[in-house]
Amino acid sequence: MKDAGERTIRLLQLLKEHTDEEHILSMPQIIALLDEAEIEADRRSVYRSLDALQRCGYDIRYVRTPLQGYYLSHDLSVADAVITVNAVRDSISLDEQTSARLSGLILDQLSSYQKDKVYLTPKRDNRAPDSELMNSLSVLLDAIHHQNPVTFRYFDYSVTKQKRYRRNRQKYEAVPYAVVTDSGRYYCVMYSQTHSSFASYRIDKMEAVTALEESADHVPFDVYSYMQASFRMYRGEPQTVVCRFDLSLSSIVFDQFGYDIMITAVDETSFTAAIRTSVSPTLISWLLQFSGKATVLRPQSLITELLNISNEIQKTYGG
Repeated sequence: MKDAGERTIRLLQLLKEHTDEEHILSMPQIIALLDEAEIEADRRSVYRSLDALQRCGYDIRYVRTPLQGYYLSHDLSVADAVITVNAVRDSISLDEQTSARLSGLILDQLSSYQKDKVYLTPKRDNRAPDSELMNSLSVLLDAIHHQNPVTFRYFDYSVTKQKRYRRNRQKYEAVPYAVVTDSGRYYCVMYSQTHSSFASYRIDKMEAVTALEESADHVPFDVYSYMQASFRMYRGEPQTVVCRFDLSLSSIVFDQFGYDIMITAVDETSFTAAIRTSVSPTLISWLLQFSGKATVLRPQSLITELLNISNEIQKTYGG
């Protein structure tokens, strides 16, 4: 029984590594590879192992053309792996070790031939130097499931790259409701029972995350509405911002705010859009990068803020 179990596990490893839809192993090849691994096998024993694996749910297929043999149908395609691994590598919240480990787990789902086709984009060079993100994330996800409050310390990095703790290292306490991503970073949306409001915290800047045993009372929360009212995770009271954009910015505006924004006017050179979002420093920065191609029509408070910034720039750089 021990030999049969070892043979079956080794057979699965061989099929996973050496086969896919374009590459098969014939019965003689399977027996030869098992023999190299010092595992005795013949056709009957291999058939029994193949049958056991198929009954356990592994999608092992037999083909007759152009050659007779077997292959394992992998759960991930090469395209699946490229998209997933690049997403992991692009996340600047993950430290180098975590990024490499997750990427390896994904690539291990492919055959050796499929791995040769994988193209990965260059890594970012500004990822977190030392992140507790994975441990913190595990605690937060469990707390969300059980609706437990959590405590944690929250920090920023100083100019010397040292941690500078907010609230003099005093711990925060809040109830986590959702984990979201934005621009390669992971955030947890949490409800403060003290302030009776929701706020977002970057998980890679949370430390010593600990779940409390008691359960918190549920507060109505819609993560979609919350995200709609945030701009790059800066939360504020949502307002309707009406802007006139140059037509060349249409894809950029849709990419940022989605395709369900209200377009109120279109002419030969521009379009006007009504966007429901929070007015935050990041929204203002986003608008300023399109100087001459994006004009705020309302609210007046945002126009005033942009004029103040313009005056400050003039003072700084105008002599």
